Amino acid sequence: NDPTHTTAIWAAQRVPDGHVAVVANMFIIRDVNASDTANFLVSPNLFAVAQAHGLWSPGTRFDFTQVYSDGEYAHKYYSGRRQWGAARLLAPSLKLPAEYGNLLRDAPYPFSFRPDRKVSPADFFRVLRDWYGDTLYDLTKGLAAGPFGTPDRYSAGPGEAHVKGNWERSITLYRTTYSFVVQTSGARPAHLRSVLWFGPHAAHGT
Repeated sequence: NDPTHTTAIWAAQRVPDGHVAVVANMFIIRDVNASDTANFLVSPNLFAVAQAHGLWSPGTRFDFTQVYSDGEYAHKYYSGRRQWGAARLLAPSLKLPAEYGNLLRDAPYPFSFRPDRKVSPADFFRVLRDWYGDTLYDLTKGLAAGPFGTPDRYSAGPGEAHVKGNWERSITLYRTTYSFVVQTSGARPAHLRSVLWFGPHAAHGT
């Protein structure tokens, strides 16, 4: 952390016009070019702290995610599968891989991508409700889905610690408190320039 304990270490990258970025409980910014101020903003201590802790050496590429991230939060595919899931819905022509070695080290997915067609709020509703339907990872299929094909995988208690493996982490999730989609447009009348669609509880149930 910042040695003064008075500020944060951060980086921001501009999402190009017409692109979508998917952030799923993990950093996605890779190579940082701090001199490109039109596309990057960084905290003044970004490089100094990394160098002081032996995380980066001047003259080498600075991968923000590799330097400052531990990788996927809970288990393999916890974040990456959701990045793939959103891309397969919005830009299937990219044919991004569903499988990978190490999301932190291999960087199999781009920071952002251009959808195959112009997107609408309904497209984002679909992404937020996704449980990888009609793919190898469809959570409504198999024994664990039960007789009614539920995509939900509830915690089974301490006994789970004795079983190897993990459930797929879908984009929609039963324990979600709420989801929302915001659309802004300067071309609209003042009272419609910002429109928010709000859904309480899990996205696949609202």
